Amino acid sequence: LFPTPDNSYKICWYEINDDQMIIVRGTLPKARYFSFTFYNVWLESYDYTRHSAILNHEQIELDEEGRFEIHVATSQLYFIDDYAHHPAELVATLQSARALFLNKPITGIFQPHLFSRTRDFKNEFAEALSLLDHCILMPIYPARESPIPGVNSEALLELVKAPKKQIMSAEAVLQFLKVQTSGVFITLGAGDIGQLAATIAAHFKLQIQK
Repeated sequence: LFPTPDNSYKICWYEINDDQMIIVRGTLPKARYFSFTFYNVWLESYDYTRHSAILNHEQIELDEEGRFEIHVATSQLYFIDDYAHHPAELVATLQSARALFLNKPITGIFQPHLFSRTRDFKNEFAEALSLLDHCILMPIYPARESPIPGVNSEALLELVKAPKKQIMSAEAVLQFLKVQTSGVFITLGAGDIGQLAATIAAHFKLQIQK
């Protein structure tokens, strides 16, 4: 397609139903520019004013091994599990989600990792989490640390300026998600929230198939 000496194009066509999803996994090529773009069958770009139609090499988030994963779905309900547990990582993830899902409401479920990190970066965490439409904080995952007086999710939540915010246990999060039918939901953190994510993903899969 439109060959030029220093460009390469790869195209494939798919049709998906409301209960299906395409998952694209890979690594970024060694190129100055790379993008993942959606077109219709006439090679016309989708309406980017209402839908995310392109992800370029600066927008695609990579994991620790340099790989990316893109989910393509027609559902009104989306779930993302992200390992972000530092303020800068949270900002990158949430800004990418905002660009990807445009005007859709975004709910973030964050489990702070370590009392000391929460204490040292409380203001930065609060600023990052304020990017959410709905911020849900779980209790701090202590890992190897003992509690620090005055350092807890309640104190962090007071600094967050998201329109909606609250504290929830893992059990409460699952109960909350059972009644959700639309929106973007992102689990964030490096504690045992990763185990919760598998249960959430299974629940949302059932919701989409209904």
